[in-house]
Amino acid sequence: MELRHLRHFVAVVDAGNLSKAADRVCITQPALTRSIKNLEAYLAAELLERRPRGIVPTPAGDALYRYARLMLNEAARAQAEVKAVHKGAKGELAVGIAAMFGDHIVDRVVAAVCGAGHDVALTVTEFMILETLASRPGFVKSRDQLMDAAYQDDVYVDDRTIDSHIKRLRKKFRAVDHDFKGIETLYGVGYRFNEE
Repeated sequence: MELRHLRHFVAVVDAGNLSKAADRVCITQPALTRSIKNLEAYLAAELLERRPRGIVPTPAGDALYRYARLMLNEAARAQAEVKAVHKGAKGELAVGIAAMFGDHIVDRVVAAVCGAGHDVALTVTEFMILETLASRPGFVKSRDQLMDAAYQDDVYVDDRTIDSHIKRLRKKFRAVDHDFKGIETLYGVGYRFNEE
């Protein structure tokens, strides 16, 4: 299975039509059909079904579609990151915040941890999620709101990605404060930052 097969498959599912999908990925319709057939042969499963209103994924196709979108997104992010690192535009940056200025930069969360003399390493995404939550303590933020704050519009992210970030944030803060309960889960609604 190659990335091009996944690109072709996603294009067909998104377009619901072989002709439109072939135009989107800039290949002929017979070549697109062969690519889909090769993918189906590799996975030993029928992925698409023709219906009067177009082409729709089978249950196996639905399962593949979710993963294909994630894999294509991750491949694009990896490519962009490698280019950025190669150009020197990306790397690791350590920022020190004195406890007295922490309230103004990252609200009360990091200030409390910095005030205790502990370092907490956050990724940019974790920082954006934390800042969004901590900027309005007590207010609930949905996964969609947190995704909007942490990711650009052109990045596809599964809902559960935010859950993973929240889990890592809790783990990092609990490493320096075992009683950390600042991020509360409201099942079916989202997350809330509570001042301790």
